[in-house]
Amino acid sequence: MINKLIKYSPYLSLLWLIVLMKSDTFIFFWQAAFYLLILIMFSRPLRDIFPKIKILRKIVSIRKELWIIIWCFAFAHSIWYFVYSKAPFSIIINSNIWTIDSFMTWWFIAFFVAIPLTFTSNIFSMIKMWWKNWKRLQYLAYVMFIATIFHIALVKPNDAIFMYSILVLYIFILFYSAYINKKKNYEKQ
Repeated sequence: MINKLIKYSPYLSLLWLIVLMKSDTFIFFWQAAFYLLILIMFSRPLRDIFPKIKILRKIVSIRKELWIIIWCFAFAHSIWYFVYSKAPFSIIINSNIWTIDSFMTWWFIAFFVAIPLTFTSNIFSMIKMWWKNWKRLQYLAYVMFIATIFHIALVKPNDAIFMYSILVLYIFILFYSAYINKKKNYEKQ
């Protein structure tokens, strides 16, 4: 993973240069991170539902790399939010923000749950942690996805219905995919 980060560091440096040129670029970064997150979260269940669509197989095969890109965008968004809004990072320890209707609470959950997901988005971690343990850890992606939806819905109340619709659609597709997989396994027996 370190080799990949070193390989992609010129591109990451370019991201930071873009941010320095225009201070509110962090808004673009959350959008890029969010839409890539939707892509990787929806790709696996959709691949199970539509196994003949080749592009879904390709997307599923590069989800680990896409996740690292998402983390870079989300990290840049988070850091530059604090820089741009001049909010102290110590706001995290303020007890007033730790409510269910605070966008900072959901940001905190999404951001810090994403850290172990990012550092284990590689083959090395899959081998060292064993497949089963690695897979269990990757279930945190659901928590991060839900927290991200709530974070965005609270930051942009006008988009709340859209965000919640994405979540409901995702849950429906996920359950339908599980149903199809269970049916396939039943037919094999």
